[in-house]
Amino acid sequence: MTRKAGKQAAKATIHKIRPDIVKLQGWSDFYYIRPLRLLIDAGKARDFLAHDFQGMPVETIIFTHLHYDHVGHAPLFPKAALLASAESIEDFRQDPEGTMLDEVMASNPCFARLQPIGLTRLPALRHLAIIPTPGHSRGSICIRYQDILFTGDTFFRQGCYGRVDLPKSVPESMQQSIATVLSQKANLILPGHDY
Repeated sequence: MTRKAGKQAAKATIHKIRPDIVKLQGWSDFYYIRPLRLLIDAGKARDFLAHDFQGMPVETIIFTHLHYDHVGHAPLFPKAALLASAESIEDFRQDPEGTMLDEVMASNPCFARLQPIGLTRLPALRHLAIIPTPGHSRGSICIRYQDILFTGDTFFRQGCYGRVDLPKSVPESMQQSIATVLSQKANLILPGHDY
């Protein structure tokens, strides 16, 4: 189940969702919230290059979960706070490769900076609601910003949900997590992949 280094990157594009939110679309989708200087997830390594992020100062990255296709560009931001759920960080510290599904990414020293969201007092967090949604991974979260729900790999637009057959998945929790997502009544759902 572990991805090896050296695979080709997907064609990457940048889309403006609205004036304050940019979608960076590659193998997976991740999002930049301009007024908060915040990335939600960090995509798959090599989808984008450092110069693609010019004009997007990043102070904080929040990971919806720690799979390789959601954390890949984190090393490009050595000064950014890296945040994830306490459960994701605990799983990563016990089994880095099994959590990230990538032997190379799991060994990157930048992930020593991971901090639990609940123990962090960053200004950007005042504008967000963090919603635990275990299933795809034990530590999966969704993030609400205004009327938008960022769902990572918990929930996709066509009513699909993330795989629950991976290491650290919690299949018995997915049904409740989907109910939690649907109860949010967000005007816009922005998932981690466009399927």
